[in-house]
Amino acid sequence: MKEYMDYVIRFLPIVISIISLLISLKTHFTRMREERPSFSIVQNLWTSSPYYELINEADSKLDAIPSPSYYMFIASKVYFQLETEQCFSVLTLSPVSYDVIDEQIVSGTTKNSIVKSKLPSNFSAKKGEREMIRSQTEQKDGLQMFVETYPFLVIISEVEYSYKHKKRKDILLSTPLVTQKMKESMVKHIREYIHDNYHHEVLLPNDSSSIYAKTNTQVLQACDNLKENSAFFGGKEGGYGFILKMIGRMMIPVDPMENYYEKDNKQKRIQRGKFKWIK
Repeated sequence: MKEYMDYVIRFLPIVISIISLLISLKTHFTRMREERPSFSIVQNLWTSSPYYELINEADSKLDAIPSPSYYMFIASKVYFQLETEQCFSVLTLSPVSYDVIDEQIVSGTTKNSIVKSKLPSNFSAKKGEREMIRSQTEQKDGLQMFVETYPFLVIISEVEYSYKHKKRKDILLSTPLVTQKMKESMVKHIREYIHDNYHHEVLLPNDSSSIYAKTNTQVLQACDNLKENSAFFGGKEGGYGFILKMIGRMMIPVDPMENYYEKDNKQKRIQRGKFKWIK
């Protein structure tokens, strides 16, 4: 036993040194990771002067102020209900021209708010289940379609920047609920989707009406001719790399009063894979 303890004591300083080194390395890499730029896009649409802004949430200082590019969309989910009550859904992305931006304000700093993009009042909206815009088609050949349009933007941004004298690029996909990084291959599918569906672009209304309501009407019209607009609903060979499905999983605005208002205001309910209207 004494020999065993002597053996342990002899090697204990080495073990302690190794553990200390590992802790030090972990701390070092954690600090480096925290110092690296961390971009997000924040939408503030609940105002008469809606805007979104590119933010660097980290304390890191960039070599220069980046000039991000943006793809903007308004998302709608289309539900297809059969006579058997079976239901499935697809996401559509209606392109919005970058020209709608009224003004871009560059803050002059590479931390916190970097670039703010101001939008027309047509983009004003509140986030939540009750703010979604809904419509439905007439039943035809045993099929009825319902369109839900989300009152916010889906923004994809390619942020090229220089950090510690190295050129880098982050690709962000943002909704008011989440910002996450994308791969270059995903952006390739988005560009292809835009190319195939440019004619579904939503133009700014001539009056002060909601651009989301206009989008809902356009998507509903596209439902009238599914064959001609199949690409808009992702019906193309390869399905655009399932990019619509991936973005669709992010389209979940949460309203804590949803269940209450569902019963009292006779709103739509989706349960157990079935699409029903409460009567």
